[in-house]
Amino acid sequence: MKNRLNIGINMITSNETLRGTDRYTTEILYQLATMDKTNQYFIFYAHWQRFVKPLTASNFQFIQMSPPKGILLKAFWQALIFPKVVKKYKLHVLHYTNPIPILKRHCPIVVTIHDLAEFIQPAKYGTLKSYAKRLFVLLCIKKANFIITVSDTTRKAILDLLDFSPESIDVTLEGISGNLSVDTNDGEYIFEKYHLPRHYLLYVGVIEKTKQVESIIRAFSLLDNSLQRNYAIVIAGNKGNAYEDVKVAIHDCKLEEKVFFLGYVQDDDLKYIYKKARVFVFPSLIEGFGLPVLEAMGHGIPVIASDIPVISEVAGDAAVLVNPHDVTALRDAINKVLLDEELRNSLIIKSLERIKDFSWENTARKTLEIYRKLADTGNLSPDMSGTQ
Repeated sequence: MKNRLNIGINMITSNETLRGTDRYTTEILYQLATMDKTNQYFIFYAHWQRFVKPLTASNFQFIQMSPPKGILLKAFWQALIFPKVVKKYKLHVLHYTNPIPILKRHCPIVVTIHDLAEFIQPAKYGTLKSYAKRLFVLLCIKKANFIITVSDTTRKAILDLLDFSPESIDVTLEGISGNLSVDTNDGEYIFEKYHLPRHYLLYVGVIEKTKQVESIIRAFSLLDNSLQRNYAIVIAGNKGNAYEDVKVAIHDCKLEEKVFFLGYVQDDDLKYIYKKARVFVFPSLIEGFGLPVLEAMGHGIPVIASDIPVISEVAGDAAVLVNPHDVTALRDAINKVLLDEELRNSLIIKSLERIKDFSWENTARKTLEIYRKLADTGNLSPDMSGTQ
């Protein structure tokens, strides 16, 4: 389609601060605003999403909306009210950057599915919330004309678990965030600002079930006394549904003086939190992509992470991968990375080479191609997916 397209992007989530799926959207928007001066974009977000910063590009219009915030009420609003509100924009394609219930469509719809944790690891959300999220995904794909996912691992999971045409799914790998790259300032101020120890292991992300943060605590407690004296654990991320489990692990291991909770950290500081870490540890059970792993690699610190398929896909041989259920193996990996300087240097060199394969510009360019392809289909049959 050579004419200008009206492209809608629904980026509404429940998050007040920037999380992985929100970073995916904001990074793509920034790249689209740079590369596409022709098409008109309508960006829909919720008033509580304080991290949303409208872009100055003349062809981007940010529309603040006021949906209810509860998961079920918001889902009903997304399914029943949102389509009526956006109909007036005469969209040629509408992108939902997270799965939500879709009951009716007025234009081709593309949906990004980051992972299928609600199907594979329901403990991440709990029984009721996982049930609701599974329902949302199923209702979503019934109306989706196309699915974007962020890794081959998640694409395979969608094909294995959901009845959807493989021709209507594509992978757009995530990228390394330009706004996290470290500048010439060496970031020494963070030690005083956050009262950090000089030598620490780092975890970045929400403290939620399936992230296995308590395993980091227990693995640290198994290190030699000399390493425990010289190092600490820094956790940068909001409290989630595993926070109490982590506190219990800290108490059991008598590590109250060795674990530092920073809460949510803004990007300007986070880049130095990464940079100053001795090792990044990420024993997650399930990820759609594992963006913190890529960010850590981009900051030149060694990574220890789960040997789950998606992390292997992202990190390759540039990280030490261990069984996330094996605390002893995690302890051994931490011990080796902290003490083996040759291994550390090898991981850093491999990481800085590996990240060259990941670019938000490529992600956005491929996403724009999908928009154009969908818009070019013209009048769509009622359902293109394999679900109906």
